Amino acid sequence: MPARKGVPAAEWVEPVVAEVDASLPEFEQACDDESAWGPAKTVAAELARRGVDLTDRAAVGGALRELNAEGLSSSGRPAGGERDVAAAASATRPCSSRGAVLPPA
Repeated sequence: MPARKGVPAAEWVEPVVAEVDASLPEFEQACDDESAWGPAKTVAAELARRGVDLTDRAAVGGALRELNAEGLSSSGRPAGGERDVAAAASATRPCSSRGAVLPPA
């Protein structure tokens, strides 16, 4: 049966899927490497650990004020402007594979 228009033939798709599957453990490990995280992901992860709803701007703002007061940013300094960090934290999504959210390390 010929491939439908716009849908690649299985001989092209199957090797790609196999390579993605083979790379998945390394990808998941890299996503869980907290030393490679940037400030937004580090702050978002800390807020999530504290149970903060990252979709609630007021909750994120309050939690960021607490973090700043505690001096828990990745640089050891306050995390910075609340608006910028709140927007970055709200936009941060966990690393994922095929739409499945990876579990925390």
